[in-house]
Amino acid sequence: MLTVDDLDHFSDSKLAHLFETPDRQQDPDQVARLARIVACLKFCSDIPDAQLLAGGANAARTLLRQALRSQRRGQLDRESLAQSLETVLAVLGTAARHAGESDAALESRTAIESEIQQAAARHDADDSIDPDLLASLAAGAFELLPTSELDELPEALRGFGRSGVIDLDLAVDVGGATEMLRLHLALECSAWRWQAVGGSCFSRNGQPAVFLEPDDALATSVLAGLALRNGRHVVDWYEALPASVCEAQRD
Repeated sequence: MLTVDDLDHFSDSKLAHLFETPDRQQDPDQVARLARIVACLKFCSDIPDAQLLAGGANAARTLLRQALRSQRRGQLDRESLAQSLETVLAVLGTAARHAGESDAALESRTAIESEIQQAAARHDADDSIDPDLLASLAAGAFELLPTSELDELPEALRGFGRSGVIDLDLAVDVGGATEMLRLHLALECSAWRWQAVGGSCFSRNGQPAVFLEPDDALATSVLAGLALRNGRHVVDWYEALPASVCEAQRD
């Protein structure tokens, strides 16, 4: 049986053979999934009991052990892994998606976040006024929040040269802590791209705003995600969120 103590040995190269497939051809996707499962198991071992639902720690470890066994036996596909991790988060008292977020809305948000991550990863640290935030975006350690205020976005998409002002909220993991990031973006939309203009800024955890140059990598990476499918993904996601949920989150 896998125990929490066993996890310390998973990074030992001498044990790599335990995770190889019979034909010695290791699937990179399987390796990535295994790493995520192991990371979740380690995470569960460190959560204070006061933060857990009743029986949450034991239930989470059981679910993750089952997922790990299925993964090692080649029986865990991508969708099953996602379902397992959502269930684990639920028993730990943490929602895996925003309240009222449908499957279609989650798919749109995931596509946007993936595009932001890829765009951020193409930049160097010195391309932004805040290298730590940029690194977190490049690592995919963030998610869009329904507290974002994007009401002007659909109008800005209606034609060449239109402009708008939006506030995009992100939960970003920086240095082992989750920070709330609000990006205030004044943007212009053209037939070819979206661009931030003067007046754009950001705030971390409600601290005083830091103004952004239009070509700062934080702004350009986020706009790359918002412009996906000419903005339809972000508008579909935003419009799919129940208005009551968005208002409650802002309050």
